[in-house]
Amino acid sequence: MKKKLPIPSSEPLKLDLTFFSVEKRKKVKAIMKIYRDIDKKTENFRQKTGLKCLSGCGECCHNKFVSATTLEMLPLASATKQKGELDAWITQVDPKDKHSPCMFFKGEKNSSQGYCQVYEHRPLVCRLFGFSAREDKYKKYELMVCRKIKEAMPEVMEKAEAQVDAGKRHAPLSQEYVMKTFTLSLQDGGDSRNINHAFAKAAEIVQLQGRLFASSTTS
Repeated sequence: MKKKLPIPSSEPLKLDLTFFSVEKRKKVKAIMKIYRDIDKKTENFRQKTGLKCLSGCGECCHNKFVSATTLEMLPLASATKQKGELDAWITQVDPKDKHSPCMFFKGEKNSSQGYCQVYEHRPLVCRLFGFSAREDKYKKYELMVCRKIKEAMPEVMEKAEAQVDAGKRHAPLSQEYVMKTFTLSLQDGGDSRNINHAFAKAAEIVQLQGRLFASSTTS
């Protein structure tokens, strides 16, 4: 039975990772550092070029094939545990539906407009999809931007592309962060699955690690 979800808070949350084992804590901190690096580069690129995701747009969130690794979802699972929301979110996952759209996007009925309820702790794909760069075989950067942004901001897009082509601006390099995340995830099992299922698996780990930590502190 699905539980009622809490109203998301806009207040930043400092994650408490003390319940994780030392090795698992290192990996969670490493993935969080990757997220911070991406966010810093994305924000710098946005300020310099004016390129940004459209307000309230959830076009990519409706994709039924958005995937993530368990490790990518551990910060989010940890955050929901810390806020007492973990069980409520677990009940939203349909274990039989392997192609369900992201459950964390709260949209308007029959519309792609809405918002992410867990934006602060979203996984890698969500941080890179709007706009990032890739490097071709000649080591030349190429800007990758979602279709909706291209259609809504053609002039800004053109200027941003020109700056990237000239080597003046650098959006986050997708291959760099995908490889870093893949390497960390490979050490942790290397699985990639539907984003909701990845969260459910991360939630299992958080619950187990929490129980182990609790038993070690009371024994």
